Amino acid sequence: MKLKNCTVLATFGAFVVYMLVVGQQVSPPSGSTTSGDPRELPVRKVGNFASAAEAYFSPDGKQLIVTARMANHENHNVYILNIDGTNVRRITDRGKDACTYFSPDGKHIVFSSDRDADKLPPGDYADSANYPPGSEVYIANVDGTNIRRLTFNTAYEAETSFSRDGKWILFTSNEDGNLELYRLTLDGKTKVRITNTPEMQEGGAFYMPDGKRIIYRAWKKGEEANKNRVSQLYLINDDTRHDATGLQQLTDTQEFNWSPYPSPDGKHVVFAHRGTGDFEVYMLNIETKKLTRLTYHPKFDSYAVFSPDGHTMAFTSSRDGAPAIYLMDLTPVLKVEGQ
Repeated sequence: MKLKNCTVLATFGAFVVYMLVVGQQVSPPSGSTTSGDPRELPVRKVGNFASAAEAYFSPDGKQLIVTARMANHENHNVYILNIDGTNVRRITDRGKDACTYFSPDGKHIVFSSDRDADKLPPGDYADSANYPPGSEVYIANVDGTNIRRLTFNTAYEAETSFSRDGKWILFTSNEDGNLELYRLTLDGKTKVRITNTPEMQEGGAFYMPDGKRIIYRAWKKGEEANKNRVSQLYLINDDTRHDATGLQQLTDTQEFNWSPYPSPDGKHVVFAHRGTGDFEVYMLNIETKKLTRLTYHPKFDSYAVFSPDGHTMAFTSSRDGAPAIYLMDLTPVLKVEGQ
């Protein structure tokens, strides 16, 4: 699948979606705004953060968990809020946090943090050439109580999520000098290496809905500081032997593809692609390779995720200034996809 060959398809698909929404005079959701480009569906900003990173839905789809910063706070910490932006709660309040995620039962959260790395160089979660050493993996109750540190070293360990059965934490580590995928039991006692590719740098991984495969992004070793580096999306199996097999490459471009996230039915993936000079969000049908562009804005759009019912997309955008969280109703897109 080559994105450049799909430009006409993506544009036509967006035009059809536009006709569904505007041509039939369907009113956008209350509080929604548009990018100014008629090809993009209406979006709604959620929360009033000074800056926000990626957000993920709770298992029941009623809340979002996000690493963000309030105007009167120095660092990004973990917050949980309702999807309408109400009932914002600060869950952590120490160090710089990133990559937080709900457990499948909604009772726990996982996140990475440098809260115990005050004697190490700070690094930068947003700079792949300078990821923070001493960023460790933590688990806590959903209200922020009983925080437990699970990894103990001076490596970068982050980009955390849960397995579908809630028994494992999936994360990225450069413990051996290379970014690789690992999984860890909730007590931190059993750590399993999933990938072993000295020539590649893996990360941003999530389990597919079947619980047997993992989707992630990777670029070539040594390209970390290259702002124009190429990154592709991949699927691998995670079988009972704890050995990653069945590698499948999903993208094939000379551009940067990253932050993949699967739909609840496992048929689609949303991801960010830098092929227009800025990052835009696309949806890929894994089986047919049909590609649909979802965002049309000259500012940063990325970190897209599906809601548990697959009808809503949350994503991060700097379209109104500082990075913030937005929601988009994907129902019109999915109707076109099903035709």
